[in-house]
Amino acid sequence: MHLRNYYQPNVQCYVVRILWMVPIYSIESWLCLRFHTLAIYIETLRDCYESYVLYSFFQFLIEVLGGEEALVLMLKDKSPTRGAHIWG
Repeated sequence: MHLRNYYQPNVQCYVVRILWMVPIYSIESWLCLRFHTLAIYIETLRDCYESYVLYSFFQFLIEVLGGEEALVLMLKDKSPTRGAHIWG
C-alpha cells in the first residue's frame, strides 16, 4: 500500500524501510538455519540491517514531529521538570 500510494515520500520512505524488516529478518534467519557454516556472516548482515531500521525509525520520528529544527525548538521550550517522576 505504501508503494502504491507514495504521496509523502519524505515520511513514507522510512515506513517502507521499517516494513521490509520482517521479510528480510525472516529470510536471513532461515538462511542461518540452512547454512550453519555461514551463519556468523548472515547474522552480521541481519544485525546491520536491524541497526539501519532503528536509524530509519529515529529519522521517521524526527520527520513526523516537524523536522530537526522544529523538534529542537520544541524540546528547548519544554520545562525540565515536566514529566518528572515522584521518586526521581
